[in-house]
Amino acid sequence: WEQWQGEMEAGMMLPHLLTLKAAGTQQHGLLNLDYEAEIDDLQTVTAIFPALRGKGKVKSRGNIRGSYPDLLWDGMLASSELQIGPVRGEKVAVVGKGRLIGKEGQRELSLKAENLAIEGRRLGAVHLEVKQEADICRFNLKGEGLGGHGGLRLAGRLERLWGPVRTLLITQSSVNWGKQSASLDGRVDAGPEGVRVHSLAIQHEHGKVQLAGEVLFAAKTDLKLTFDGINLGKWLQVLAPEI
Repeated sequence: WEQWQGEMEAGMMLPHLLTLKAAGTQQHGLLNLDYEAEIDDLQTVTAIFPALRGKGKVKSRGNIRGSYPDLLWDGMLASSELQIGPVRGEKVAVVGKGRLIGKEGQRELSLKAENLAIEGRRLGAVHLEVKQEADICRFNLKGEGLGGHGGLRLAGRLERLWGPVRTLLITQSSVNWGKQSASLDGRVDAGPEGVRVHSLAIQHEHGKVQLAGEVLFAAKTDLKLTFDGINLGKWLQVLAPEI
């Protein structure tokens, strides 16, 4: 197999469902394949995966190279209107690269979407960037038009992806609403037995609200909420500007 060399070209078309074109080479056990795919009816294609419950028309193109199982993907996906489970978005664009199979390796992904909504609740436009290296995943999420006139920037990393207990770190994050803004930071451990909040804080000017404690799924909940320098009127403008 490793000594086999050749070129390949293939195509498949299922009317009103799927179109696929692929061409590439195989040299010394290494695959180099370019492809273009178009799914006209995602709902039918994902019918065998009930958890996905996809809807929409999707286009994708890219390159797959390497040897199994160390295959690398570099490509894009786009849809004018896409729904996966309870999440729905318009003008969805995904660009990514990295290892296709396995837990380890490096992966990068960029997602942009407009009019994003979860279970009908509108979140506005979002831009998510994710980068995985070994068992650490760094993320940067930006949202605009949240609730009609809010914004969000959430950055941090998820550590120990494959361990029994994962750690979420939130840094350099903020939320804004109208002319008001607040910063966010925190550290949370989550595992099969429960969630431990080392610190989860939101700060607006000189006021700060901080949550700490733990929630054990089969036992108790012990959470402490601390208020420091709170101006109730200004906080209501941030959390509930209509009041």
